[in-house]
Amino acid sequence: MIKFFRHIRQRLLAENKLSKYLLYAIGEIFLVFIGIMIALTVNNKNQERAQEKEIKATLVEIQRDITRDIQYSRWSIGRYIERDSIKNLVMNDKVNYDDIKNERINAYSLAYDFSPMKLQTNGYTQFSNKIDKMPKKYKALL
Repeated sequence: MIKFFRHIRQRLLAENKLSKYLLYAIGEIFLVFIGIMIALTVNNKNQERAQEKEIKATLVEIQRDITRDIQYSRWSIGRYIERDSIKNLVMNDKVNYDDIKNERINAYSLAYDFSPMKLQTNGYTQFSNKIDKMPKKYKALL
């Protein structure tokens, strides 16, 4: 293809048709410009797709964090309900030494059981670190 265009250029110069040569040169510059614009558009779309994929992966991580937090919360609530039940039994004198000795009652949870809730923030941290290159449609999530 390049050989074809070179042949046209040389023929126009050889025939001293400067106006046609200039028109041809402008046309060639225009085609190069269009090619560059198409390449930039494709590149921008690819970058947008990559950012979208990255953000979706981060949103999945946030979803996992929330799921883990819910599971841990349910477990903690179960432990506190068990602990409360044991305390009620003790306060109403319904627990004897044999219950504790045979481990029917978890005496450890009466005095030492405390589990602070620590939320998982990995996904949110990743999400907020990408705020500067985030598409506008996701900024409302912050």
